[in-house]
Amino acid sequence: MLEERLRRKRRRRIGVLGAGGWGTAIGKLLAERGHKVEIWCHEEEVAEEINRRHANSRYLIGVDLPAGLEASTDPIRTASGKDCLFLAVPSPFLMNLVSRILSAIDLKDGSSLIGVLSKG
Repeated sequence: MLEERLRRKRRRRIGVLGAGGWGTAIGKLLAERGHKVEIWCHEEEVAEEINRRHANSRYLIGVDLPAGLEASTDPIRTASGKDCLFLAVPSPFLMNLVSRILSAIDLKDGSSLIGVLSKG
């Protein structure tokens, strides 16, 4: 169902909260499919490397990231104005992250699709 909704509109605005190996891989795949993807990073140096070098050598070694994948250290910014939002943080940190992003307008009004990709 989610993939079907993603296909209906060519270029979606997507937020990925979590820039570990899993979140970065999902962000890469979505950006390569033509979507505008913003990924939230807990670590400033990871965000800087994604934006400047198009790489995440901390969590996804040896993988080139598309220029269309942008990074931010602000979870509200990453969650706001998105058609879809993927939560890709380890499950022990999920509730804390959700409580931080609840004020994002698209989450409040229910206009963003949300996918939970947590593990561990």
